[in-house]
Amino acid sequence: MKRWFFIICVCLFFAGCSPHIVPVQTKATDTVRVTVHEKIRDTIIRIEPDSSIVKALIECDSSNRAHITDMRMTRSKHITTDVTIADNTLSVRSVTDSLRIYLALRDRYEKSESVSRTEQINIVEVNRLYRWQKALMYCGVAMLLTIICITIKKILKWTK
Repeated sequence: MKRWFFIICVCLFFAGCSPHIVPVQTKATDTVRVTVHEKIRDTIIRIEPDSSIVKALIECDSSNRAHITDMRMTRSKHITTDVTIADNTLSVRSVTDSLRIYLALRDRYEKSESVSRTEQINIVEVNRLYRWQKALMYCGVAMLLTIICITIKKILKWTK
């Protein structure tokens, strides 16, 4: 019995002397920053000018009245032309659409930056027990177990 008790105490004493390794943790952080610049600018889009041509052959009769004998009109898609003759007056009316279109354009520039940073974190232990304190704790546990075993033996002998 004494031999087993001595072996258990020696094993517990050497278990308290084992080195303790503190792990090093790494922490990686990735940061992405996106910068957006928007600029609004006014722009004029110009359309090529349109034209309309009216060619007419006008003849006068004996009573000095004008008559159109031949009329040719050339026009583009943006112009509408009305030609009339009334009371010896030639009237040409041309209507055109707007030749300028005003737009508000937005220029958008995106700039993204990514920054990755790795940190090593060392864990510092506070109030770590010394070896002699651990040895005293193990001796106290061994004594407690010994006392429990002895009382169980005494109780078993007393009940027989």
